[in-house]
Amino acid sequence: MVVPSLIYYLGLNPGRSSDFFSFWVVSLSGIIRTPRFYASWIAMLKGLTGLILPILAIWGAFLVERRPIRGMLIGWWVGYGLYGLVVPYQIMTHEYYSLILIPLIAVSISPLLKILIEKTVQSGRKTVVAVGLLLGLAAAYGGYASCGTLRGSDYRLEPVSWQRIGENLPEDEPFAALTADYGMRLIYYGWRMPALSWPDSSDQALFEMAGRTQEDFSSYFTAQTTGKSFFLVTAFGELEAQPELAEKLAGYPIYASGNGYTIFDLRESN
Repeated sequence: MVVPSLIYYLGLNPGRSSDFFSFWVVSLSGIIRTPRFYASWIAMLKGLTGLILPILAIWGAFLVERRPIRGMLIGWWVGYGLYGLVVPYQIMTHEYYSLILIPLIAVSISPLLKILIEKTVQSGRKTVVAVGLLLGLAAAYGGYASCGTLRGSDYRLEPVSWQRIGENLPEDEPFAALTADYGMRLIYYGWRMPALSWPDSSDQALFEMAGRTQEDFSSYFTAQTTGKSFFLVTAFGELEAQPELAEKLAGYPIYASGNGYTIFDLRESN
């Protein structure tokens, strides 16, 4: 499993691999020495699986009777822990970096479930039916809550909004953008790709953690926007959180604006 990965990352993509390792692993390694890292990691796990299931699953891994399987599960848990230490920022901020826990918990908790199932069967048919109904209600509640959340969100206007923004951005003119999701929705719905995604406050905090604070703002802005014709803003909350950027953009004329967006013309200043 390791050999193909090494061939791909070190043999075929050495440049990108070294950049990733330098920034995400080396520069951010100091995070693991702070209590905040472990508190944030635990909070992430709580939101993903809850805290009871991982504890029971680790307990269950030690109860596996067959020694090779027990060793494999314990090694899997240790591997997850080491993996989190290698990518500390992602493990405490991105849920999908911990998705490996879902099958790990499911397999590790099976010895405890085996004991519970055996005790339930020994208690008689009524207990089996009652437990089955209880589990069914729990599963139905989870499904109902998830569907309710999805039905409570209406995204039907988003495609039209992003299409309108795309129509107001000239096709052959490069532009910078301060927008959500690094411009992904603009790319998908509006068919316009930003030449630069301006960092938001979370990105700036990440750079500070890595010890890569930016130079003076004026020089940084000039370096980042050189060759760009426009600057799109849709994340106005982020713009308010960056007063230097807001002041700088105020010196440029507005090329187009509408509900939820403003496009500044970088080709000329007021």
